[in-house]
Amino acid sequence: MNSGLTGKGDSPGGWNQESPVISFIADKNFEIPLTAALCSAAVNLDRNCSLTVFVVDGGISDGGKGKIARTATDLGVTLNWIRPTSAQADKIKTFPVGYVGRACYYKLFIPEILGKAYPRIIYLDCDAVVEGDLSELWNAKMDDFYLLAVQDLINPFVSSPFGLRNWQELGRAESDGLFNSGLLVFNTRKWVEEDVSSRLANWLKSNYYNVRLCDQDAMNAVLGNKWGRLDLSWNVLPRMQLARNYFLLEKEDHEKLLNNASLLHFCGPDKPWNVHCRHPHGDRFFHYLDMTSWEGWRPKSKIFDPLLVIYYWRRVTVLLRRVTRTCRDAVNSRKSQPVS
Repeated sequence: MNSGLTGKGDSPGGWNQESPVISFIADKNFEIPLTAALCSAAVNLDRNCSLTVFVVDGGISDGGKGKIARTATDLGVTLNWIRPTSAQADKIKTFPVGYVGRACYYKLFIPEILGKAYPRIIYLDCDAVVEGDLSELWNAKMDDFYLLAVQDLINPFVSSPFGLRNWQELGRAESDGLFNSGLLVFNTRKWVEEDVSSRLANWLKSNYYNVRLCDQDAMNAVLGNKWGRLDLSWNVLPRMQLARNYFLLEKEDHEKLLNNASLLHFCGPDKPWNVHCRHPHGDRFFHYLDMTSWEGWRPKSKIFDPLLVIYYWRRVTVLLRRVTRTCRDAVNSRKSQPVS
């Protein structure tokens, strides 16, 4: 597959214990969060390590690219841009939209694009800031897992309220763990050898009405229990304080985890760069943003926030898809019943 790789590092070398490689996916709506996330990863990295970053460009503006590139240069980060191929772009158009946009599906192809160059890749969502040293993940024991991840704090099991809708059909046990896809350490060689990207694409097409959390649903469904658990501190979801969903941890234990987080994941609509954000740790985002070319940027006060409207519209879309599936199943059930 043609990666469309451009910029510095077109012919990257192989494994380097002191040079973590991380990847992001962003469009024009996430170019500012991407810059803060990149900065947080760089400034907290062991000083003896260098950092290589690959960004899947889903539509970042030229101005945004310039600021991201200047920040990377200032931080001594090797920055590479990946242009999705037309085949990849066409493929994700066939996938269902969950609570986030379709661009998130590009992460399913990252191991396929970069796997020949690196035996592992660290993937980060842009709505996160790194507080720990990523070299810890870069050198973590992989064993024979497809990836390393953190159990989802809000939906820790496949049977959780927003776990896998068809977990029973998949033959999974109620207590099987479910990981959050905001931070992943890909075992790229195993991923490529077993053609996992194609398996995930096929599952998404055949389970269109079961998908809510996009790539996260697909990976948890297809990979099963073949994922290694990272410490919970590497994907802390502060939104638990707002949603009050303390399924895996008690409230007090979660608050302790927040104070010692290695990565803060701003999942849900309460993101620091959105207007009227209530996030309890949104200040950490601006702490890192002010070290970048976006220094001093703050969201403009306004009554109407289009990003929140988009988020909740996607939630409504998922609900409508669920109702459609229920009605369809009811009709099919009646048709299959014998006529008395």
